[in-house]
Amino acid sequence: MKYLAILAFLFAPLFAAAGVPPEKPNTVLIHPGEVIYARFDESGAELRLVNVSKEEDENAQLVLTMRPFDKGRAMQMLSVRSSFKKTMNYKAEMMLPGRNRRQKTSVIPVMAGLISFESWPHPIEELALFGFVLDQ
Repeated sequence: MKYLAILAFLFAPLFAAAGVPPEKPNTVLIHPGEVIYARFDESGAELRLVNVSKEEDENAQLVLTMRPFDKGRAMQMLSVRSSFKKTMNYKAEMMLPGRNRRQKTSVIPVMAGLISFESWPHPIEELALFGFVLDQ
């Protein structure tokens, strides 16, 4: 474990120089035009990501759809369909065109068994979703 910490310390400048932050654990990345299927293991309120796929997965607990940027409406949209029996919360960071760092963005919880919709008035190159937890 000590050696992993040393390696992480030594390679951190490479990530910073490239402008690519290391991924947070349990992160789902989605880009415009993609549909992502995600499965999790539940441990109380905590959710641990076990599978992410672009292939249709009828056992996925989350189905994420990010539409391409709609120039006519000046809107970027994300839908999150949940099959969890409790409300799910998560966090999100977005990568804007021409930027080399992600920035936080607000998202709303996804009610049990429903779909939530998020929208932004500008294009987004990539969304990183993480920190998935269920209400108790």
